[in-house]
Amino acid sequence: MKRPQRIGWSSVAAILSLSTIMPATAMAKPFTYVNARFGQSCTFPDDIFNKPMPEPENGDGQQWLSADGAT
Repeated sequence: MKRPQRIGWSSVAAILSLSTIMPATAMAKPFTYVNARFGQSCTFPDDIFNKPMPEPENGDGQQWLSADGAT
């Protein structure tokens, strides 16, 4: 008969810390960009991608940057 394994305190601490991080991620405010030329839309968290680049004159689309440079 196998003996049940016990969960250590470090595992409990890791589970509790992850449970507090996950809800905060889900609460990011969404922003929806609509491209009239192509009829497409994209929703992303504007709390993260908060630096809009200028939209091209031909309406091809727009880019947003995050603080760490992601687009």
